[in-house]
Amino acid sequence: MSDLCQGGWDGQPVQKHVRAAEAEAARAHERLDEHLEALQEQAGAIERLQRWLSEKGFADAPRVALAVPDE
Repeated sequence: MSDLCQGGWDGQPVQKHVRAAEAEAARAHERLDEHLEALQEQAGAIERLQRWLSEKGFADAPRVALAVPDE
């Protein structure tokens, strides 16, 4: 086991692999934060649209589903 800790599994120190994994995890976390922010912005836009539709009297109108024709 000490050989693995000193030389790693491919001849590289284990710490090098750990740092690379930590860096990739940090990048993934940043991407998730960006996606979350975009989703929150979209949710806000949907809420504003729903409020506007309600103010215009469309709140009680039946919902129309968009259909994709079979090809």
